[in-house]
Amino acid sequence: MVDPGNDLTARMNMYFIDWDGRPAVARGDTEEAFAVIVPGGNWRPVDYFDVVHTGGYLSEKFWRNRFDGHYGPLVLSRISWSAPVSWKPKTDMHFFNWDGRPAVVKGAEAFAVTKPGGAWQRVKLKDVCYAGRLSYEKSLRVDFERKFGPLDLSKIPWSQPNFPQGTQ
Repeated sequence: MVDPGNDLTARMNMYFIDWDGRPAVARGDTEEAFAVIVPGGNWRPVDYFDVVHTGGYLSEKFWRNRFDGHYGPLVLSRISWSAPVSWKPKTDMHFFNWDGRPAVVKGAEAFAVTKPGGAWQRVKLKDVCYAGRLSYEKSLRVDFERKFGPLDLSKIPWSQPNFPQGTQ
């Protein structure tokens, strides 16, 4: 079954997560998370920080392929978020502390600075999403700029043309 709200909710600042083998979603702008705990169950509010720090990040398509059959149709429009959906997130980049290194994910690309003073290098998206801890841009800068130097997002060599380069 196709989620009728899927086109709308896909534009939210939402993360699709495998949380201990259960489907979960989290919104960074409201720091909320919901999960379906048992097959056929309803969306339940769960601890945001536990979900984003212990779960594995997936694309929506992979998340649906993994969970829709066993847990039933996962209709995102049935989630009771505390705030209205933000249709224009500040950025479509996601920031990670990846094993003590700054990393940025945008779409299907991931880049990290792997050594102090180094440049942004393409890394495996799945490695960052599974082993990284979600962060905010400001936190990433506070945590890493002293050791790694300025994290100039405009220097990330995105392969897709016309990607906005983020903030400084």
